[in-house]
Amino acid sequence: VDGFWLNGSSGEFYSMCSEERLQVIQVVKSRVEGRVPIIAHVGHSATRLVIEHAQEVLEIGVDALAVVPPYYMPNSQQELKNHFRCISRELGLPLFLYHVPSMCKQSLNYDNILELAAEGVLSGVKDSAGDIDSFVELVRNTSEMKLDFCCLNGNSAYLGKGYLAGARGFVGAIANMIPARCKRAYEAAQRADAPEEVQASQDAATKVLKVYRRCSGEVSFTWMNKWVLRELGVIAHDTVFQPCGRLDRDGERFLRTHLMPIIREHTVA
Repeated sequence: VDGFWLNGSSGEFYSMCSEERLQVIQVVKSRVEGRVPIIAHVGHSATRLVIEHAQEVLEIGVDALAVVPPYYMPNSQQELKNHFRCISRELGLPLFLYHVPSMCKQSLNYDNILELAAEGVLSGVKDSAGDIDSFVELVRNTSEMKLDFCCLNGNSAYLGKGYLAGARGFVGAIANMIPARCKRAYEAAQRADAPEEVQASQDAATKVLKVYRRCSGEVSFTWMNKWVLRELGVIAHDTVFQPCGRLDRDGERFLRTHLMPIIREHTVA
């Protein structure tokens, strides 16, 4: 991989206290040892809470920060813009918008993302909205305006399409399961001469998501992600924070039969 996005949705940031979120960053930084960049998500439900938590993160040292819009009150677009302006002014590190509208009462619209990019408030976005047309337009507009703005695709359903649209990278939960396949898609997209490699990665992601949808409503994608990593021997256990649960033995048998062959096929670099 080319970097780490810490304390996102798959990292269960919403279930952890600040001390636990800091511990995640400390552990990863001690293992990475500067070999690749670290982007730490510091989102909270209020501006002051973001800044307070981020200041503790800065003491550890990361390369950039990410912030999801406040996720309880339905803030106006002006309030959201001021939220990010204040955070950027106070912290001084490159700031990424964690754009995942399905998890927020209100999120920045694409016109306002572009406005904050032009102001230099936002250095990039992880776009998990699933609106590929708007993502394509954002990539095109920031390029035409010659902004140094990093568009990362965060939606696994558009793994290949995101790359073909000009995404600078992919930060999706599925990348924990099949990182080598995701990296090959990135490299192929940069060459612009191997569309079949990009499509193969899209097909792999689609197969994984189809299996998950058959379990939808029974278990979270976060648990399934951890379960896969445990099956691969990457982590020791697949615990998730309550109230999220896990499948029973029959459910695990289903995943071993239908999911793990897909994962193992695409695990080797």
